[in-house]
Amino acid sequence: MNDEITHESTGDCVGFAWSPCMRCRSRLGGDRHEWFYRVEGQVEQGEVCGDCLDEINGI
Repeated sequence: MNDEITHESTGDCVGFAWSPCMRCRSRLGGDRHEWFYRVEGQVEQGEVCGDCLDEINGI
C-alpha cells in the first residue's frame, strides 16, 4: 500500500484500540492516531499505530 501513497500526515491520538493499524496492518493493541494520506490525487483518512506515527514524522 505504501507504494501508492504520495503524501502522509498525522493528527490527534484517537485512543487505545485493538483494531489493526491501517498502514502496517499490525494487530497489536495500542494508541491509534489520525492518518491522512493521498492516493492517486484523493485524500484519504485512517488510523495508525505509534510505530507508523514515528516513521511518518521522521522519528
